[in-house]
Amino acid sequence: MTAPQKRQRCAIYTRKSTEEGLEQQFNSLDAQRESCEAYILSQTGEGWEWTRARIVIGLLAPDIQKAILQGTAPKGLDPDLLFARDFPLDWGEQRQMIGMSA
Repeated sequence: MTAPQKRQRCAIYTRKSTEEGLEQQFNSLDAQRESCEAYILSQTGEGWEWTRARIVIGLLAPDIQKAILQGTAPKGLDPDLLFARDFPLDWGEQRQMIGMSA
């Protein structure tokens, strides 16, 4: 008997460096998201689960963004916290909320 797969919550990060082409009905951001969705779905047997909510990462303090993308974010920083109704827009308040120094 094999052990159950550890659940791995996954988020999708897409970005575009210019606004060129964003007016199209299907643009490169849509293509990036669809590609990532397909890959995550292909890994469900490994316990991967797509977190189907969106947050505009650009609203987060730059050092918090970097920590998320590098996988070094504080343990308490999870999607539930980021999607919280009262998550602050002020970068200093964000850092304080997650216990991260500037």
